[in-house]
Amino acid sequence: ILEYQKRAPGEANPLDSLGEVQYMGRRFRDAAVAFDELNRKHPGFQGRAGLWKAAIAWYKAGDLAQADKRHAEW
Repeated sequence: ILEYQKRAPGEANPLDSLGEVQYMGRRFRDAAVAFDELNRKHPGFQGRAGLWKAAIAWYKAGDLAQADKRHAEW
């Protein structure tokens, strides 16, 4: 994924993929951080799906305040 980011630095997909891989690896906090970065850099990506993904990742990481905040934004 790091090579993907180097080759497509302005694209949203590398950040989304990074979050997805971290989520699948059960590194929920890292996934949430990646999805938050995705939202900052590409707020309209896939109809703001990054906010939903960040909310779920923060929830799974045990940070309900952050999860609620992202869900409310979504």
